[in-house]
Amino acid sequence: NNRNIYIGKLTVIASLSEVYNRLLNRLWIILLSNALKTSLVAVFIYFLFAKLLTRHLSRISEFALSDTTSTLDKPLVLDRAAKKEDEFDVVVSSINQLRRGLHDHIEELDQQKLYLAQTLHSIGDAVITTDTEGNVTRMNPVAENLTGWSIEEARGQPVKNIFPIIDASTREPIKNTVEKVMATGKVVYLSNHTTLISRGGTEYQIADSAAPIRDEGRILGMVLVFNDVTAEYQLRMAAAKNKRDLQEIMDNSPAVVYVKDTEGRYTFINQRFEKLFHIRREDIVGKTDHDIFPRDAADKFRKNDEAV
Repeated sequence: NNRNIYIGKLTVIASLSEVYNRLLNRLWIILLSNALKTSLVAVFIYFLFAKLLTRHLSRISEFALSDTTSTLDKPLVLDRAAKKEDEFDVVVSSINQLRRGLHDHIEELDQQKLYLAQTLHSIGDAVITTDTEGNVTRMNPVAENLTGWSIEEARGQPVKNIFPIIDASTREPIKNTVEKVMATGKVVYLSNHTTLISRGGTEYQIADSAAPIRDEGRILGMVLVFNDVTAEYQLRMAAAKNKRDLQEIMDNSPAVVYVKDTEGRYTFINQRFEKLFHIRREDIVGKTDHDIFPRDAADKFRKNDEAV
């Protein structure tokens, strides 16, 4: 009847404890289902990533690891469906272009190496090249024959072991030319009395020179060029001996002996001439009678020469 009547107090208590209890009871089911869904998504992404990316990267890696100079003419190809060009196509194209350039460069170097070897083998003189430490890097067949060493045996050996030389007159060892060439950077010539002792003990008289190998001012090694002049050396020694013997014969002759060229210049006088005219050999050689004697005597001597 429009009146308020107090009948008591109503209390409502709200709590999540039951919710938590239900969640705890379903926790493992939720975790396992989410893990399964995540795993399925991860496996799908993995196979998708492997098909689209990983297998191509592995192919490029395997190709690079197995690549050699003998396979540079074979291009890198990926097993992919024909689509519009993407980043992989750019990478493959760059690799193949680089390999073609490398292949062409190696072919050019091989041609230069072959030409150098052919040139070296065609040289009539013996040739040995070394590095900056004086170790043998190349030899031609002439050098192999004279030294008694093959290039396979000599490569990497100190040149002083392959090329032992002594002075033909004193029999004393000659100092290694490598150090001098490397220190001065200049061409070094050995004396005419240089003897090469081959590996088998055979001795050769040689004429040689050593020069630095340069690359834009930097010394890369040394080239040693020599040849066998044993026959010429023996002829020269024989000629010198004959000259000495003839000198001795003429010097001990009781007669005056002299030699002139066609212009009347003295080229030789013996000791009898020196004593008779009181003139030394070194003071008359290269001069004429008019340079030495009175005019009347010189004219007479010249007239006799012309008659002869």
